[in-house]
Amino acid sequence: MDEVDINDLTDRPGDMLINEAARDYSGRRRQPQAKWFSSHPWLRISRHRKVLHCSWCREMGNRRLVGACKVESPFVDKRFNNWKDGSLKLDEHAASSSHRAAAECVSNRNKPSVATQLSCQLAKEQQVNRNRFVVQRNSLLTMGQERLNSIMMANVHLDLIDSINIVSVANEFAGLNDSRRKLYGHFS
Repeated sequence: MDEVDINDLTDRPGDMLINEAARDYSGRRRQPQAKWFSSHPWLRISRHRKVLHCSWCREMGNRRLVGACKVESPFVDKRFNNWKDGSLKLDEHAASSSHRAAAECVSNRNKPSVATQLSCQLAKEQQVNRNRFVVQRNSLLTMGQERLNSIMMANVHLDLIDSINIVSVANEFAGLNDSRRKLYGHFS
């Protein structure tokens, strides 16, 4: 496989590039179709060479994908510029076993790794546990505050009873002292 200059490739050719890639077949001028690029996300065209290739199969071919069949050379090695049968050849390539294997690898590459999936799941579980903890903590704080209030009210009630008892004892004593004063006051 010859080296590809990544900067020379595009998946969105303009009208000028499409016109430059045109070729004559038996007196008829043919060119790549812009709709091919929207219907085949893997399709790339070389600005310099004016040929098509499959970016997914090329990437998997470079990786020497285990279990993949031999990649069709027109879309990887030699590239493709047969505009006359373009739609048919693109559909045949898309249905090939090697392209389907490459597409599956690309699809899996875009999925998060198992470690990432586990990390996300753990983060979700931690957030649920944090929320549950906050609810339980707030419930306990509310219950504690209510208990403290009831204890304080009971203490206030007891303090009030104690104060009343002290006042009544003081009143009794004061009353007793008054009567004693009166009683003993005559003798002084």
